[in-house]
Amino acid sequence: MIVETTLIGTISYSIGAGAFLLLTLLLAINFERRLQGSLLFLACFVTFIWLSLAAYQNWSGLRLASLIEAMENLRSVCWIAFLWSVLQGGSSDTNKGLGRYIVSIFIAFSVLLLGYELYQPLSGNRASQCAASCG
Repeated sequence: MIVETTLIGTISYSIGAGAFLLLTLLLAINFERRLQGSLLFLACFVTFIWLSLAAYQNWSGLRLASLIEAMENLRSVCWIAFLWSVLQGGSSDTNKGLGRYIVSIFIAFSVLLLGYELYQPLSGNRASQCAASCG
C-alpha cells in the first residue's frame, strides 16, 4: 500500500514538473521583456523546481521536507507577485503606489519566512537539544 502511494505521488509530481518545464521553456522562447512576462517565467520555473524536488523525495525516500517547504513558500511568493502585477496593470496611478507598498511589505515578510524555513535545518535537531539540556 505504501509503495503504491509513493508511486502515485512520484508519477503525479513528475507529470506536473514536466508540464511546468515545458511551459517554462515555451516562455523562455517567447520571452517578453515586461515585468509580467518575467514574473510568469520565474513563477513557472520555481514551480518546476518545487515539483521536481517533491517527485525526487517520493522516489528516493530522502527527507527534503524543509527544502520543499521553503521552495513552496518561494513558489507562492512568485505566483502572488505575478498575479499582483497583472491586477495592477489596469489600475490608476494613485492605486499603484499603495499596491507597490503592500507588495513590498508582503515580499519582505515572505523573505523573512523563507529565511526562517532555511535556517531551521541548519540549527540542528531541537528534540535532541532539549533532551540533552532537560534531562
